[in-house]
Amino acid sequence: MRGQMAEEVVPTVRPLPVAMPSPDQLGVNIRPAAGACDWTAIHKRMQDLGVVSFQMDRLNADVFQITCLLPTAEAGRTHRIEAHGATEAEAMRCALDEAQRWKSQR
Repeated sequence: MRGQMAEEVVPTVRPLPVAMPSPDQLGVNIRPAAGACDWTAIHKRMQDLGVVSFQMDRLNADVFQITCLLPTAEAGRTHRIEAHGATEAEAMRCALDEAQRWKSQR
């Protein structure tokens, strides 16, 4: 046929596979540093223990204080747990261990 252009052929381009570098390759540390808390595990443990409230205070450069409140059988009353440690992780571990002991005695 006259006056018609031939169909244009477009080459097929395949996308390159995406390769994501690992956090280590990027210099991102996803593991807690020594003395740091694994908050995911802590929140799970607090939930399992029924902790209704907690507070963390740094009393000075060497002492962290954790205060946890646990429910009691009496409506509107809680049991207070207080623990200290040289790191927030140590103080939190001590507080949750004490909460576990208290709860197991009930």
